[in-house]
Amino acid sequence: MLLLAPLAARSEQWTLDHTVATRYEVNDNAALAPTSPGTMNSLSLSSNLQAARRSENAATSVRALMAAVEERGRGANDRVDGQWRVSQTFDDPLHSLSLSAGYLQDLNNNIDTGDVLVGRARRRTMQADASLSRQLSPRWSASVQGAFDRTRYGADGASDFRNGSGGGGLSYRLTERQTTSLHLSQARYRTEDGRYRSTTDQFSLGWSQQLSERSSMSLSVGGYRSRSGGQRTVLVCPLDPSFCPTFIPYQRVTEPANETRRGLQFNFSSRWQLGEAIEASLRAAREQSPSGAGVLARRDTLGATLNQSFTPRASGSFGYARSRALYGSFGGDVSRTEESLSLSFTHRLAEDLSLQAGATHRRARSSLFGGSASANAVNLSLSVDWPRLDAAR
Repeated sequence: MLLLAPLAARSEQWTLDHTVATRYEVNDNAALAPTSPGTMNSLSLSSNLQAARRSENAATSVRALMAAVEERGRGANDRVDGQWRVSQTFDDPLHSLSLSAGYLQDLNNNIDTGDVLVGRARRRTMQADASLSRQLSPRWSASVQGAFDRTRYGADGASDFRNGSGGGGLSYRLTERQTTSLHLSQARYRTEDGRYRSTTDQFSLGWSQQLSERSSMSLSVGGYRSRSGGQRTVLVCPLDPSFCPTFIPYQRVTEPANETRRGLQFNFSSRWQLGEAIEASLRAAREQSPSGAGVLARRDTLGATLNQSFTPRASGSFGYARSRALYGSFGGDVSRTEESLSLSFTHRLAEDLSLQAGATHRRARSSLFGGSASANAVNLSLSVDWPRLDAAR
């Protein structure tokens, strides 16, 4: 049985890390609009605090990140971004229980995690999740998970939503380096205004391989069935169809509808250590994703990174990210694609002081507006690492 009560006698280890950074950026199209409104200059000051406690059968971690941003230019949006997250784990030789909760406030401008159709808009997300695993035998293990999140936006046209999910699975260790798994789950998405709801059943078969001490690869492949209901947007011609769109534009109207969709989804990730100084990673996924567009979206993502250490104090990084969202018939069959290329160099001026310079190119295409948009940005940042505090008792 999992022991949640503290032990009478135990050792504890406490750590505290704190980093303060300032960043200056120049962006020629921060809103990633088809027609750039002009150059945006931004200056930010951020504080990143991480605290952890570890005992014989439990661990607690707290992370708090806050950034004050000042912008100058057309469409400037001075703001405070940030996030916090609290995690607690309990474990014994057969069981492991993990609980966490968090809050995120940002501008929805990260390609990997943002709602690409919503664009640059204030986003606030509350999250909570839990998982429990049990070692059934030396090779077999079982787990169950549950999660809930609620997201709100500060933009016209965006839909606040809530999403809950639950599932479980089995894993089997074939060798010391190879594991297979089976996972079943269900997710329920609904908009706060009640105009749309969806239930998605999913299954996946997984495989993971530890290629070496520093290299690994994992792949899961499965399917999904989504049952959706709500108000669907359609294009209609107010007169005889032969008049549209040559003489009269189509009009968008909503109608009640129900829909069932099935498809394939996957998740692939890998990491390689190419010598002592070079590390590369690749990830690709297709999944059913909650969105601020008021519908459940099919999201395809692709990303790659390459990190190299030139000297003990200097390093560089190159990254590519791509995200494509398909919003189906409830979303007017709209799709949007965003891509980014990034390059950065970091030089450690001292043990606790680092200077970083970077450049980013982004572009977007949308079937809703037609055409494409691009943006270029350069940035310079300076960060200070405060001495780590360690304590034990």
